[in-house]
Amino acid sequence: MESNLTNITLPLTLGSDPTTNEPISIDLGKCGNILLAGATKQGKSHCIHNLISQLNDLPTPPEMILFDPKRCEFGRYKDRFRVIEDHEEAKHVLFEELFENEIIGKRWSSDKDRSPLVIIIDELLDLIFMHKSKSSKYFSDRIRYETIIKILDIGPELNIFTIISTQSSDKDILTKKILDNCQTRLAFRTINAQDSRRILKKPGAENLLGRVEAILYQEGKCRKIQCP
Repeated sequence: MESNLTNITLPLTLGSDPTTNEPISIDLGKCGNILLAGATKQGKSHCIHNLISQLNDLPTPPEMILFDPKRCEFGRYKDRFRVIEDHEEAKHVLFEELFENEIIGKRWSSDKDRSPLVIIIDELLDLIFMHKSKSSKYFSDRIRYETIIKILDIGPELNIFTIISTQSSDKDILTKKILDNCQTRLAFRTINAQDSRRILKKPGAENLLGRVEAILYQEGKCRKIQCP
């Protein structure tokens, strides 16, 4: 789902063209949501920190909420942004603050207070299933997953944009609903061609050079980029 509000501009440079060295940029305000996916230690975390830095350096930086269920990526930002690490706080912020209050409440009922808000999630798997027992892995907190889907679906129209990172290509994580709402995707090196197909609808990401290459999927087309 893309934002229909063209007055929001959040430019981001993802990398450069490997042949021409020209920068490859996107506008989060037009993309709506971005998915970063690929195997662990292949460049996703570096990319996220780079995107956070770019957003923060904009003339008018957006408000940002960072979800860090692994408690290892966003600690450095606690003095600048809201960082969510606790699983109970994550449920409260996702459902009550973001969905019920911001989306259904304030933003849906009025177009006067729709300043851009960027939600950044690293890692999606841990956020959905944080503090689950093995026996209830895919069921015990369905509300968290459904709330994420609703934010992805409705958020961009209300100037709420989401950047999601995950190392999992499992169909229970990268569901059709997640993929349908993230039509801009950046695939880093994957373990196999099957994982690449899940992210990009085609093989290729399994052959990337780790940390320095990625494939951008946008508007149904793929192009390789050199990571910064």
